[in-house]
Amino acid sequence: MSDIFREIDESMREDRAKQVWQRYGTWIVAAVVFVVAASAGWVFYQNYAENRDRAQTAELIRASETAAEDTEAGLAAIQSYLQSADGGQLTVARFHEAALLAESGRREDAVAAYRLIAEQTQAPWSDAATVLAVLHDLDNGDPASLRDDLTPLAAGTSPWRFSAREMVALLYSREGRIADAIPEWQALADSEDAPPGIRSRASEMLALHDGQAAPSGS
Repeated sequence: MSDIFREIDESMREDRAKQVWQRYGTWIVAAVVFVVAASAGWVFYQNYAENRDRAQTAELIRASETAAEDTEAGLAAIQSYLQSADGGQLTVARFHEAALLAESGRREDAVAAYRLIAEQTQAPWSDAATVLAVLHDLDNGDPASLRDDLTPLAAGTSPWRFSAREMVALLYSREGRIADAIPEWQALADSEDAPPGIRSRASEMLALHDGQAAPSGS
């Protein structure tokens, strides 16, 4: 009889974990998009203030407005714009392209686009692109490889370090390595510097897995 109750408990815990998992993507995307948008706004301001590249910036704004109305038309407009874009507008446009690819269901293309941005730009752009690439590959990519991508961000001073560490824990959880995920969630829950949303979710995951074994030193 005890085996039946244990199976029921494990099943309920797994369902609850999946529900929490499904909530993560929206929060992480929102945080990343906010900073990217803020950076994009700064790029636009600099270009206008210094009286440079006004035509390119205006074209990018028009393409973005088109995307808000029609994803496919906006994607075509952004990709056309990329043929002649340069400077800060080029990076912003590439983020737009990757986001639209994801929105249109082309996940693998979106991941590839984000990874290309990460390879060809510098922080904070490269860090944001890495986080977004891993985010869109959480359920499909190789967990160990994705953790390797996140490790430099999680251990450093990147503005994305808390999101990176949260995804590291999720990847452990995806593999069933809860004992390895628990220290990550604990560190996030205890950090006064982590965003409130991340701290709250980490605490929730700790409560969900309360009583499970501590890591063996891996």
